[in-house]
Amino acid sequence: MGFRKSMVVTFVAFFLVATALAAERRKFKPARINFFSTEKDISLGSEAAAEVDKKFPILEDKTAATYLQNLGRKLARYAPSKKKVDYPWTFKLVNAEPINAFALPGGFIYVNRGTIEAAKNESELAGVLSHEIGHVVMRHSTNRASKAILAQGALGAAGGAMGGLAQLGIGFGLNSVMLKYSRKAETQSDQMATYILYDAGYDPRAMANFFQTLEKKYPRQTANFFSSHPSPGNRVRNVNKELLRAGPRKSYRSDSPAFQNIKRRLSRMAYPKKGSRTSAGSTSEKSATASSSSSSSSSSGAPSSPPAPSSKTRIHEGKGFTMEVPDNWPALERDQETAFFPKGGMIQVGDEPSSMGQAYGAIIGYFEPPPSDEYRNIEQLTDEFVTSLRRSNPDLRITRGSGKRIRVDRRTAYSLLLENSSPLAGRQEKDWLVTVRRPAGLFYAIFIAPQNVFPQYRSTFEVMLGSIEFR
Repeated sequence: MGFRKSMVVTFVAFFLVATALAAERRKFKPARINFFSTEKDISLGSEAAAEVDKKFPILEDKTAATYLQNLGRKLARYAPSKKKVDYPWTFKLVNAEPINAFALPGGFIYVNRGTIEAAKNESELAGVLSHEIGHVVMRHSTNRASKAILAQGALGAAGGAMGGLAQLGIGFGLNSVMLKYSRKAETQSDQMATYILYDAGYDPRAMANFFQTLEKKYPRQTANFFSSHPSPGNRVRNVNKELLRAGPRKSYRSDSPAFQNIKRRLSRMAYPKKGSRTSAGSTSEKSATASSSSSSSSSSGAPSSPPAPSSKTRIHEGKGFTMEVPDNWPALERDQETAFFPKGGMIQVGDEPSSMGQAYGAIIGYFEPPPSDEYRNIEQLTDEFVTSLRRSNPDLRITRGSGKRIRVDRRTAYSLLLENSSPLAGRQEKDWLVTVRRPAGLFYAIFIAPQNVFPQYRSTFEVMLGSIEFR
């Protein structure tokens, strides 16, 4: 009897602790580094949305548009936030087949029709919308813009923060480097989406499962999505962990007749032909790209060559290393890597607003290879890294016979030449990849330039590589 009584006491104690942990919900607060007000978020998002509406095929089907808007706004009501902001939540359907979704600052969210067609039920679509709502509420876009301004020291430039963005040649609309999120931002959006879905009555695990299914089943169709939304790791495990804090187990709804009706309705519609106009009167993907090219030096097409790398350098202090960088190449932090590029070095590619490519400059970062019980040498680790790059760069190929061991800061390194399609239309690029095994992972430096001018940049790249010092 005493043993049975102690078991009951233990169970009650465990139940009380579990209940207390479940009640301890995560508190969400956007990053402190942000030079923009929430009002400015809405203003910037509204301007960018007007640009997107003109240049991309918005599906003007009232039934589908009303369904998406109603579902999105219902979910947005459940977004947890320390400071509630009255965002003008707007959800629009892009008549495009690639699986993608993106959120502009201030609550303007776009979902490609292909995303709905790939979703099995309403829970999966609700997961995508909730994730994008998380990016808006956490103000990830303007946080990235603020970091870019800070990195370039452009805050004091004429026009303040917006002057700094103009100097970087980036924005929030079609030139959307600011819509490429870090893994930390992705984790935060997943966490917020978990609470939104739980409170709205949907199973948050549907979101995690859907994202993992997309990554494995549709690698080419989702290249743009996972380029701007890098996987934060084991999504299913992370969401299950967050669910313990969201609240007690409950029954979820997974689908609705309305979703299945919309999915059938969309399946009967044709996609717009390239070169045609949408029902809204906006240009198709091809002409949209052309008009964007004429209006910005960082658009697709054939912009003028960027200014030559400055002979004057500055010291960049990265994670566990320092390196000299041309003084006229600003740094843009993104997740585990940093991009350095001249004005005009970032190019819009493809038909998606969130699709940007780097045509000139360098990328420095760390790659965390999958765990293995077997020892892998630097050549094998580099091969795994190149394989990971190919997921979003299917044209990437290794130049035969280019691989060799070299020394970087007295340490063994591996050098490899790669070829790829340049973001500059109709051109090829050469990439020089150098890797070094470090405690934080596989350190990598990728030096990038169009193939025909790569020799002119080679000396700059060699100075940068030779200046690296590990700490």
